[in-house]
Amino acid sequence: MRRRTFLAGVGLVGVSGCLRLEGGSETGTGGTTPGSRATPPTSASTTTAESAETATETTRTPASYPSGLSDDGVDSFLYPTHRQTLYGSSFRAQWIKRDRESGTVRVQKQYRGEDGRALGRWRTSDGTQVEMYPTGRGDYWRESLATGPTYGNDMGNTDPSLWGDEIQPLIVAGDWSAPTRANDQRPAIWEVTADAVDDESVVPGTSHGAPGTVLSLSATMQVDENGAIRSLEATYRLRDDGVGEFAYETAYSVEDVGGVTVEEPAWLSTAQEQAPTVTATVTDDQYVRFAVESGNRLEPGTRLVVDAEGDEPGFGYVLEDPIEPNTPAYLFTDESGSGTIARETRPSDGNPASLDGTYSFYARRRDEFYFHRIHDLS
Repeated sequence: MRRRTFLAGVGLVGVSGCLRLEGGSETGTGGTTPGSRATPPTSASTTTAESAETATETTRTPASYPSGLSDDGVDSFLYPTHRQTLYGSSFRAQWIKRDRESGTVRVQKQYRGEDGRALGRWRTSDGTQVEMYPTGRGDYWRESLATGPTYGNDMGNTDPSLWGDEIQPLIVAGDWSAPTRANDQRPAIWEVTADAVDDESVVPGTSHGAPGTVLSLSATMQVDENGAIRSLEATYRLRDDGVGEFAYETAYSVEDVGGVTVEEPAWLSTAQEQAPTVTATVTDDQYVRFAVESGNRLEPGTRLVVDAEGDEPGFGYVLEDPIEPNTPAYLFTDESGSGTIARETRPSDGNPASLDGTYSFYARRRDEFYFHRIHDLS
C-alpha cells in the first residue's frame, strides 16, 4: 500500500528499529518477535478485527466505512472507534515526534496492548529505560537509574497506549479528504489526507501550555474497515500563547492487531507503594512549601513547576539534588521570575515575589509526572 514518508532519516521503518522491545515477560511480548507479523488466535472468541487481520483475499472486495469515516472525510467519531477497536483486541503501537527546527526527537515510544491492558517501554535521551503500566488508579511508571529505580504515578494522559494526546487532536484539527482505497485485501484500508486546518483551536500534544493555535497541518492517515488507525504521519506548526511557535513531525503506526499478549509487570506493586505522596501549600509569606510524605525521593533532574491557573505567570525549578522524604522544601520566585529552592527552613533573605491568584504544583521527569497535580494551593 502507498504511504507518504516525510521524516527524513526517521521513517517508520527506522522507528520500528529504534522502538523495538526486548524479549521477556515484563514487556508483554508473548513470544512474538518484535517487528514480525504475529499469527492471531483462532479461538471462538476471536474478534472481528483479529479475523480480518489474517484474511487473504487477493481481489478487491467491497467493504463499509467504519464510524468516523465517510465520503466527506473524517469526523470526531473516528478516534473513539479506533480506541474501542483496539481496546477490544490486542496491538502494538509505536510513534516518534521530532522538532522540525532543531531536529531533536521530542518523544519516541512503543506500547503493547491487550484487552484494555497496556505496557509501554522506551529509552530517554540520557539512555535510561522507562516502563509505564496504565491502571484504573493511575499510570504507574518505573525509570531505571544508575542509582536504582524510581517510581511515579502519572497524572494521566489521554489513552497513553494509543498516544491519544497527539492523535485525537490531529484528527479534529485536520481538514481531511474523501477516503481512497489503499489495498485490495481484507481488512480494507482507506487513506485520507489533510493539507489544511479545520479546527485551529485543538492543539496536539501536552508539551506546552494552553491556549494555543494550530497554524498549519499536512498529514496522511490510513484507517482499516474496523476503525483502527494503522498509520498517521503529520507535519504541523502551532503557536502556544505566551510561549512561541513550534514545528513538529510525527509518525504513528499500529501493527500486530490480534497478535500480542500483555502481562502485568512484576514491578507494579512496588510502584504503587513507592510512587511519592506529596503535600504542597502557599505560606503566608509567599513560599510554596512542599514535602514528600511517603514513597521514594524526587530524583535530580526532576522539574518542579508552580503553574498559574489564571493569567498570572508560573515558574519552575530543576532539581540538582534530590528531595528526600519527610524533608520540607520551600520553592519561590523573585521579581525576575527565576525559581529558587530552600530546604528544611525558609531563607532569611529570600524576598519571594507575591503569588496572587490560583496556583497548582507538580513534578515531572521529562513527560512523566511523579504524582497527580496538586490544585489550588492555599
